[in-house]
Amino acid sequence: MHQACKSPLEVRLLGAFLASGFFEACRAESELVVAHGPLGLLLSQLPLVATTRRYRLDFAVVDPSTDVFLAIEVDGFEWHSSRSALVYDRERDRRLKAAGWEVLRFAGREVHQDAFRCVREVLRFLGADVPDSKTG
Repeated sequence: MHQACKSPLEVRLLGAFLASGFFEACRAESELVVAHGPLGLLLSQLPLVATTRRYRLDFAVVDPSTDVFLAIEVDGFEWHSSRSALVYDRERDRRLKAAGWEVLRFAGREVHQDAFRCVREVLRFLGADVPDSKTG
């Protein structure tokens, strides 16, 4: 899998994205761009500044030609279960939205149990027509 993925959950989600048929892995080595397709570029570990704060997105789907800027976050229990983490995540989502990003956030358990369902939710959010069954 791609070297930019920082956790096994991210590796699992990336695999489901690639199996969906909507994204194809990039042949050229890139630190950020992991796949491309009709819905835009799939980026991993994208650094950005939103309302003066620096963040790194787990994944993003970006297509400036259609004004698509979608942040996709995977919240593993270890890093996202404390009160301070919950407050931080909510503030982060608001700052990203203020900077023009949409945010979809998945619990680690969701990705672990059915990464394909998570990807279908992302694809539908982006306007793709996808069946209810697994895409992989």
